[in-house]
Amino acid sequence: LWYFSITLTIVLVFSLGTYWGMRSLLFRAIDGELHLLADSIERTYSPFFNEFIDLMVSPESANRYLEYYVIVYNASGKPVFVSPMTQVISLDIPLSHDSVRTTYTVNAKLPEKVPFFRAGSREKVAFRAISRPMYYEDQQIGQVIVGVPIERFNQSLEKLLWVLLAGIGLTGALVGGGGYFLTRQMLNPIHRITEKADQISHSNLGERIMVHHKEDELGQLSIVLNNLLERLQKAFDSQQQFMADAAH
Repeated sequence: LWYFSITLTIVLVFSLGTYWGMRSLLFRAIDGELHLLADSIERTYSPFFNEFIDLMVSPESANRYLEYYVIVYNASGKPVFVSPMTQVISLDIPLSHDSVRTTYTVNAKLPEKVPFFRAGSREKVAFRAISRPMYYEDQQIGQVIVGVPIERFNQSLEKLLWVLLAGIGLTGALVGGGGYFLTRQMLNPIHRITEKADQISHSNLGERIMVHHKEDELGQLSIVLNNLLERLQKAFDSQQQFMADAAH
C-alpha cells in the first residue's frame, strides 16, 4: 500500500505539473503573439491622422486583423479602429492605466451564426486579451486592446487533461497489480521459511531450512536460522547426554 500510494502520488504530481506547464507555455506563447500584434499597431499608428500607416498605404492589410479582437483608442479615449470581430462579440476588458500592461482571460457569449467560429462551437468561448497603452516618442498616444479566441487551445488542454487522467488510472492499475504480484513473490519465500521453522521441533532438530540464494536477505535469514538450529541441536544433544550420564 505504501509503494502504491507513493508511486501514485509521484505520477499525479508529474501529470499535474505537465498539465500546468503546458498550459503556462501555451498562454505565454499566446500573450507573446498578442504583444507582437500590439507592437505592430503601435508602430504603424499615426497619432496625427488617427489612422494606421499600413492601412493608408494598403487597405488589404486589414485582413490580418480578421482573426483578432482589436480596439484602438486615441489619446482622448475615443475608438479610432475596431476589427470586424468586435461588431459581433463584446469583451468586458477595461482600459489600462499609465504604463500597466494587463493580461485577461475572459469568456464571451457567442451570438448565433458567428462568422469567425465554426459551426458547433460552444455558447461561450474563451478569449485571451491584453490591454496596454501606446506611445509615440515617449508620449502616450492612445491605448489598444488585442484579444484572440483560445477555444482550440482550451480544447487541446482539455484533451491533454483527459489523457493524463486516463494515464493516471492506467498507471494506478498497473502499479497496484504489479505491486501486489511482486509483494506476493517476495513474501512467498518468507512463508516457506516460517512454515519450515514452525515444523521443526525437538524430534527433528536435524532438519534445516533450504537456502536458495545465499547473497540476498532471505538467504542470509535462512543461514542465521540454520545456525540457530545448529546451536539448539548441540545444546539439546549435550543436555540429553548429561541426563543419560547422570541416570547411569
